[in-house]
Parts: sequence; C-alpha cells; structure tokens
Amino acid sequence: MKAPGGRNGHDGRYRSPGRPPGARRPDRHGRGGAAVPVPWFVFGFLAMAVLNSVLPLPDPARDAAAAATSFLLAMALAAMGLETDIRKLRRAGLRPLALGFLAWIFISAAGLALVLVL
Repeated sequence: MKAPGGRNGHDGRYRSPGRPPGARRPDRHGRGGAAVPVPWFVFGFLAMAVLNSVLPLPDPARDAAAAATSFLLAMALAAMGLETDIRKLRRAGLRPLALGFLAWIFISAAGLALVLVL
C-alpha cells in the first residue's frame, strides 16, 4: 500500500517557525511559497465600525454588543492560551520570550501615551 502524499509519504509541505501551516517549500528560484493569509476578522471589524458610525444603535443593542465583545475577547484569549505548548516555548529559549515581553512593554506604553494625550 502506498503511503499518503508523494514520495515516501512526504507531500512537499513542511512546517517551520516562519511559515504558516501548509506552506510549500519554495523552489530553487524562491517561488512556490504559500499565499499570505487574510485576516478576515479585520473586514468584519471595519464593517461594524462603519455601521456604528452611519446608523445610530439603540442603547440596548449597544449594551448587548459590549457584553458580547467582552465574552468573545475572553474566549479568543482562552483559545490562544489553551493552544500554547509550554514544552515548545521552553525549547525555543529566552529570545522569543524576551521579544514578547518587549512587545508587551511597547504596546502598554503606546496605549498609556494615547490615553494621556487624547
């Protein structure tokens, strides 16, 4: 029985930290990689921002949307946390952890600066 995929069960795809799942290995000319993924939620966010600006929402609808937003954000953060593999983080070393910490500091400082300025 033949193994799934191409030769010896390998279908030409591989995972590396810099490539999304399912990305193909580029050929010798650097072509053939996967297309950049589209963050579809951004379009939904923009559509809701435009809709909220154009159509006034009644207060009960706005309150329900605020509650739904808090719930969905909590679910998204929980999903990211549940997908975190501590062993992989430990194997990656301190460099990605330091990068995450510095990004957190930068985002916190930028947010505080915007709150104080605006």
